[in-house]
Amino acid sequence: MENNEIDRILKEIRVSKEYVKRIDILDNEEIYILLTNGKLYFNDKLIDANIKTIWFTTNMEFSISYENIIKCMNVENEITKYINDNDYQYKKILFTDNELVALTKENNIRTVITNLSNIAIDVTRWINVDDIILNSYNQEYRTILVLNNEQYMPLFISDNK
Repeated sequence: MENNEIDRILKEIRVSKEYVKRIDILDNEEIYILLTNGKLYFNDKLIDANIKTIWFTTNMEFSISYENIIKCMNVENEITKYINDNDYQYKKILFTDNELVALTKENNIRTVITNLSNIAIDVTRWINVDDIILNSYNQEYRTILVLNNEQYMPLFISDNK
């Protein structure tokens, strides 16, 4: 995808580059453009407004609104219905390259995981959670920590360092 196509779309939607928060070009050369005002365009079509960020898996594309509502933009399946839950408004949402983690108002965790290799799940870390934070050990490895019983611990049990 060349800059010419991005420039053409920006001109068509009447936006200058200074108002672009993020541009994502997918493998099939489709383009998502998120503006600083929260408007989200797919190619040159406005598809949503009030969007804080977007998160991609191999085959699912999610938008996260300023109201902390998660929507899948390209497919509807059991995973996307579960995480959207009729436009449920989460307390907090974090993500890494491999996981999208949402804290419910009931202090439970919901997640979409793209890579299940070498992890274990302790379900006690998924309930009665007071907070979630993003912890970066180094540039390559980031993980979500949960605050449970006044102690931060990784959401997933892993041998990654």
